[in-house]
Amino acid sequence: MHLDALDKLCFKAMASHPFCDWSPFAQSALEVAGILDIPTSILGRQRGCLHLWRRLRDSQSYSERGLLAGVEPVSGLPRSLLDIFARIEEPQAALRFLQWPGELGSLLVCHLWEAYRIAGALVAISMRAETHARDTPSASGVPPAANLVNRLLASIAAVLATGDDNIEHEKIMGTNILLYPIVTAATQRSVLEENSKWTEVVRGHFRQCAGSKYSPRVELCWTLVEKLWQREDNICIHELARQEGLEIGLF
Repeated sequence: MHLDALDKLCFKAMASHPFCDWSPFAQSALEVAGILDIPTSILGRQRGCLHLWRRLRDSQSYSERGLLAGVEPVSGLPRSLLDIFARIEEPQAALRFLQWPGELGSLLVCHLWEAYRIAGALVAISMRAETHARDTPSASGVPPAANLVNRLLASIAAVLATGDDNIEHEKIMGTNILLYPIVTAATQRSVLEENSKWTEVVRGHFRQCAGSKYSPRVELCWTLVEKLWQREDNICIHELARQEGLEIGLF
């Protein structure tokens, strides 16, 4: 079912039956649809977002139970972090990512969440720069991009370095959950040009992820990244994907 059809069906039903009264399966299905609709979830998105996650959370906030807390089970990300991603186009998004207090979890998932947090901040900075070219990171209280890319690569490396016998590591490597932060790091072209060793680090991260059962998707992203690195213009990877007729899920 297309997201726009799901949008009409679910939110019409929610008007008469509060979200908290829905079955756990229905709640989970709507959350997953909301995540797919988040701007950064799809590489080369062809259609605009419907803001399903944002509207879902607004609906929850007015219910007796309030906002659901904790980790969304399909994505493996805290709902409080997904809330920031759902509003990544807003001016203060980068600071919200950097000020996110985190949530309790294992050491491995905390590294994963840190990678997402920093990747989100980098994307928010890039989106802000496109519409406010005069803004600078220092003026907005955001660290230099190179510092953030360094921390992002370190967080990804920490996740990848965990032993294969770790159940959580096996679960992460069996999905696309690392694809978004790795692709985000790969698109920081100006930073990578100034730190050539990091280009090889990104290449190595892609190589490690290519061993998962979702390797065709990883390979598609890597092909786009290589084409992006060869370009001399300022085209973004989303526009490049659209030119190639591709829409790729990044989780």
